[in-house]
Amino acid sequence: MLLSACASEAAPQGPGDTITDTVAETTMVTEPPTTTTSVAPTTIAPPPAAPLPAPTDGLVPVTGRITTTDPVIFVTMDDGTNRDPAIVDYLKATGIPVSMFLNAQYLNANPAYFASITALGNVAHTHTLSHAKLPNLTAEGQRTEICGMKDLIAEKLGSVGSLMRPPYGSFNAITREQAATCGITAVVMWAGELQNGGLKLQGPAMRAGDIYLMHFRPDTVANLTEIRRLADANGFRIARLENYLS
Repeated sequence: MLLSACASEAAPQGPGDTITDTVAETTMVTEPPTTTTSVAPTTIAPPPAAPLPAPTDGLVPVTGRITTTDPVIFVTMDDGTNRDPAIVDYLKATGIPVSMFLNAQYLNANPAYFASITALGNVAHTHTLSHAKLPNLTAEGQRTEICGMKDLIAEKLGSVGSLMRPPYGSFNAITREQAATCGITAVVMWAGELQNGGLKLQGPAMRAGDIYLMHFRPDTVANLTEIRRLADANGFRIARLENYLS
């Protein structure tokens, strides 16, 4: 099956500070599994503690892939635009863990919806208040966007994660510096994006530790179904990102 999708947000190829708005055009071909797999738990036990490097010169580290020998991949979901109950039902039925990166307008529109996902053991993190392109803002503007959303999640959902994802994959040293001031421990990018039931990768193949991006959109259940199929076909399990990012 040819896996392809047009990425709406772009990830940098490494942990530097460059602003990136394009993605690699690499696709991969994967044969569907020859047998039908039944619904089974997808998480694995938390690994031994392996904390991220301490911030260098006050800059939060950046990662799009976890360095691990465990046969695991990670699923993240952004924005919160489409709040379809079918997404919650699918997560309940399969046990797939997801990490959410939310914006204010969608959380404010229906906090109970996202609370139903955190009730499954999932964690919500900041994706900024307004989905702003952070390098266009002043240092104080970036801090308000990043930290303000973190505070809003804590207020609406009762708890909040310590990760953040910059909208459009755009960030700079100021982003990392200001994120550190409100307790952000990592800027999370991605190794591939799911859209319309297909996966476009940044590299030539799925690898252990890859972090994958999707959005709360009408195609979300199709994307969740496909990443689960691909995990099964390639010998991976979908694990909880927060277990691997201290």
